[in-house]
Amino acid sequence: MRSKRKTYTLAGFVFLLLAFALIMYPIAAYYLGAYLGSNHSIHRPGSSFTYVGALVSKTYVYHFEVLENGSYNFTAILYRGTPGYGYSQSKSPPKDWRFPFFTNMTRDQIKEICEVNMILPRNDPLVELFFPKDAVYLLNRSRPIVKLPPLEDHGYINWYFLPKFLGFPRLYAPEGLERFNKTLAVKLNSSEYFPVVRYLKASDGYYIIAYNPHIPQTFEPLQLGRVFDHCLNAKLLIELYKGFPKLLIVRTNVQPLSQDWKQAIKYSTVQYTAPVDFVLILTGVILLILAGRARR
Repeated sequence: MRSKRKTYTLAGFVFLLLAFALIMYPIAAYYLGAYLGSNHSIHRPGSSFTYVGALVSKTYVYHFEVLENGSYNFTAILYRGTPGYGYSQSKSPPKDWRFPFFTNMTRDQIKEICEVNMILPRNDPLVELFFPKDAVYLLNRSRPIVKLPPLEDHGYINWYFLPKFLGFPRLYAPEGLERFNKTLAVKLNSSEYFPVVRYLKASDGYYIIAYNPHIPQTFEPLQLGRVFDHCLNAKLLIELYKGFPKLLIVRTNVQPLSQDWKQAIKYSTVQYTAPVDFVLILTGVILLILAGRARR
């Protein structure tokens, strides 16, 4: 007959393993599914990226799609109105990249002002801003892309605010812009604004996930004047409104390559742990304590 000590020990480890399995499930499901089975290349034909940004009373959409020859089919749409856009852990990517908003308003209510289509080569300044290989030209110099420090080290957007369809990536930023820098900040009224650029890493470079063009020098690289030259006075907008809302990625078929699995496990332990996990852990610990006290 099996001894009580062995029985308690075995049962204790079984409960602890069950708790660990529940914590690891979302990470394992993502890794074995979306991550391993996805495209990780920015320049692969068919790779696409949709971004949305706001301009006072207007909203613009930037959509990039890689062609067979490596150039980018770029479509920009300007809308009248400011519908909701962005991402969160609870929202899926919009199905229609031409209308990628979270709103109850219809297309008739959000009027399209104009649409522009261009074919951009890889060395186009707009492509180099959105999809740099290892450095980006910003604020008068070329800046290498470096790892973003965590929040506790004066970092900014933490990785778990990213869209759930991107999994658990590590964030990157241009050198000098990864931490708040007073010399690069602009003061408006009582607030200081700092240019924030956040990238994700793919197998052949980086792509923007969030861009906060708070000052004219970081608003101009978006080239809204060039893109919407016949239907938007971008220069007047810059003069009237300094500190533009974020431009955010809302849809892509490229999974980031660099994943922060350690932070993912930590986040899953905190966020996904249900009461049943604590019960299983507590039960397992109690059983191991009993095993230590039990006689053969």
